[in-house]
Amino acid sequence: MLPKQTPDEALGPKLHDDSADYDIVVKDNRHKFAVSLWRFTTYGSMAVLGFLTLKDEPWLWRTDQWFGNWPAEIFPMGQSLRNYYTCIAAHYLYSTYSHFTEPKLKDFWEMFVHHLVTLFLIGGSWAYGFHRVGVFVMILHDISDPFMELAKAANYMGAQMAANILFVSFAISFIVSRMYVYPKYVLGGVIYDSVYSEGDHIGFGDNTIVYTFLIPLLVLQALHAFWSFLIVRMIVDSIIAGGVEGDVRDDDD
Repeated sequence: MLPKQTPDEALGPKLHDDSADYDIVVKDNRHKFAVSLWRFTTYGSMAVLGFLTLKDEPWLWRTDQWFGNWPAEIFPMGQSLRNYYTCIAAHYLYSTYSHFTEPKLKDFWEMFVHHLVTLFLIGGSWAYGFHRVGVFVMILHDISDPFMELAKAANYMGAQMAANILFVSFAISFIVSRMYVYPKYVLGGVIYDSVYSEGDHIGFGDNTIVYTFLIPLLVLQALHAFWSFLIVRMIVDSIIAGGVEGDVRDDDD
């Protein structure tokens, strides 16, 4: 484990007894702490809203019930689902904007691409009636993020045990949801279950709609693999160091 620190020491390691650099570091880390708590609030709210919206839906894990006989049969979108879609769209629009105002991380452009692809999928799935697979993708992306933000906040406070536990929870939920559930259900469902009973894929003429969505879904999977690599690397570094030291994506870590 890392040496125990007071909150002031964790939020800003003392560089010199009387140093302007110390004040800058303290202010920067306290800002990161506030950002992590804000992100936890927004990610956690979206996760809770998604769970409450989808917990009673019988089709959630049934990929053969996501598409129906599209476009002749388009499943209706209830009001609760519309509300969830609206909140998620607003959340990602704000996240895209705040991406340029919050502390910059090493994966700045990867996360920016992630936001753009997600916004495209949100709008496209709503417009074409693919909201069942759309909400499944959304809820998967909200499961793990609250754990990461709490782990970072705990680390900034010097609560190393809590940071370690929360980071392990994040790592497990991220890798399971995005490297197992996502390819099995989302990619598998789009590839194998978005078909008519005759065996033809959903689409208009020669321009198959399903592949218009499959490409950005594969982009997300590539990003999931990239971030999973960073998580595993951070776990290895943390074992060597004796505890979680920070966000591997920070520019100054």
